[in-house]
Amino acid sequence: MIENDLYTRLGVALAIGLGVGIERGFRQRSEKSGERVAGLRTFALLALLGAGIGIGLPQLGPVLAGAVALGVAGLLTAGYWRGLEHRDDHGLTTEIAALVTLVAGALAGAGLTLAAGLIGVAMMVLLHLKDPLHRFIQRIEALEISAALKLLVIAVVLLPVLPDQAYGPGGVLNPRTLLWAVIVVATLGFAAHVAMRVLGGHQGALALGVFGGLVSSTGVALSAARLSRAEPGKEAVLAAATGAAQAVMFVRVAAVLAALKPALFTVLAVPLLCGALTALGASAVFLSGKTSDGPWRASEPDQILSAIQFVALAALCLVLGQSAAQARGDTGFLLSAFISGLADVDAAVVLATQHKIINIGLGAAGLGVVLAIVANALAKTALALWLGAAGYVWRTAAILVASSAATGIAALALGLG
Repeated sequence: MIENDLYTRLGVALAIGLGVGIERGFRQRSEKSGERVAGLRTFALLALLGAGIGIGLPQLGPVLAGAVALGVAGLLTAGYWRGLEHRDDHGLTTEIAALVTLVAGALAGAGLTLAAGLIGVAMMVLLHLKDPLHRFIQRIEALEISAALKLLVIAVVLLPVLPDQAYGPGGVLNPRTLLWAVIVVATLGFAAHVAMRVLGGHQGALALGVFGGLVSSTGVALSAARLSRAEPGKEAVLAAATGAAQAVMFVRVAAVLAALKPALFTVLAVPLLCGALTALGASAVFLSGKTSDGPWRASEPDQILSAIQFVALAALCLVLGQSAAQARGDTGFLLSAFISGLADVDAAVVLATQHKIINIGLGAAGLGVVLAIVANALAKTALALWLGAAGYVWRTAAILVASSAATGIAALALGLG
């Protein structure tokens, strides 16, 4: 073994032991000396013991290594029973952390320093987040656990068995991709419910809009519309979340264009910036008004049925858009971009970046992106009318119309029409 490598392994193990020991020592600093099961030095020594086992495993053999691990487990068990004499609510966290520290040290000693480091950092984060995690457990509802389990079953059990094969006109229908879209939209709905109830109105709206908009601004609009009926008085906050997602959508489109077609990005940079700023400004206006920021009720977090309905409509739009694309020239492309935009802006954006392949000009490609954005805004407005409360509908419509109009006017001013 190279000497420097030996120092690295021991150093990683010692760092893990000291890190966990500091966290546990900080947590147990109010306890009297002698009542603590393990402190800073104990965790450091356990990590070094594990490193020694990992380094010497080829010579010592698995039997001796297992015997040492069992001995440590026995000592920790004795310490746990001793702790019960001083307090009735003595938990097992420190003892389990000690065993994990031993294992992480052994991994580091065996040369798996990255795995050891990841385990050590994850353990320290979990130990430090005790109070927030306990508060979170106190606040969640049975409906939320049920919804999360349904999502996991769909994602882990159903998704892998679906065929990853294209069907339909132009191969736009892929069962696995469609189910993945259902999972994404349903997860956004679940995240919206949790964010609004746990973080509160303004913070939850910002989190839902910004992070949800990175994935699907239409999914955010769907989730916010449903929440607006379940949460009277929160319409302005939810409309602002939709507006924030709309602004992020403009940024996302700009990023895709900059990466795939810089020339098209240059053409559309100003219209996209105008749309994003308008959406942000309108959202800020609604948030600055008088809004209810009280507790959120436990509305239905299970969004799977709505997600299936939404994805089915989106798939229909994609099929129609692909059919429209069969028409030659600019007209076919623009019609396809508009219809596809009803379901997904990104599909039209990617198609526009291939304008030379489909024999359309740069100006027509830019106009197609603008039409897709306008169509998507119309689709979101329709979702608001279909599912949202009245206060949410007019606010959301105002944000979407204003941002789309700003984009369209800027595009026309630049001669894209």
